[in-house]
Amino acid sequence: MKVNAISRNLTRYFNIRDEDKTYIKEIRSVYAYNPESSTHLCELTPSYDLRYLHTYIVLNDEVSEDKRCELDERYCYESSEDDYMHVSDVRQFEKDNPTHHKECGEFETIEEACEHLNGNWPF
Repeated sequence: MKVNAISRNLTRYFNIRDEDKTYIKEIRSVYAYNPESSTHLCELTPSYDLRYLHTYIVLNDEVSEDKRCELDERYCYESSEDDYMHVSDVRQFEKDNPTHHKECGEFETIEEACEHLNGNWPF
């Protein structure tokens, strides 16, 4: 099965402390999905099943390693869930954000792909 990954800007969903806002440009979460398979969630528009991989921070400027670790611990290790996104929205996202979309190759299962991509971050 073919597997792709997208990196979505989810900063607006985080409650960022005021003292951290000067360091953080974006907080992004990465998802894997099979572009050849979609599902219908109580609606006619098909959606991709996005499997959560990890979250990372895009920093504004150079930050010390200690501060980077502190920010990662505060914002990147919260549990997250899989998600769904309309196929048309993913395709538009791919066009608008080519650096935040990658084709990751062929895998036997989505679970195998997620395990591989968690050890080999695509972004």
